[in-house]
Amino acid sequence: MTGTATAFGAVIPLIPFLTLSSGTAIWVSLTVSMLAHFAVGGARSIFTGRGVWTSGRDMFVVGFGVAAAGYFIGALVMKL
Repeated sequence: MTGTATAFGAVIPLIPFLTLSSGTAIWVSLTVSMLAHFAVGGARSIFTGRGVWTSGRDMFVVGFGVAAAGYFIGALVMKL
């Protein structure tokens, strides 16, 4: 079950690249991914007892950091 959930979550940011031009796909992928991160964080609040906004924000910030790191590492690798 965990593997299936992880695979589904990993496919979410890739879907826009299958249907849209690359420039548009980047922004759609980022938007959808960040909304998904916020939703997962908000849902996590059920188990942690923290507020939905606080928990969602925390997951959003972590997800955005990972996305930024992946983008910059990818850009660096493409220059090599």
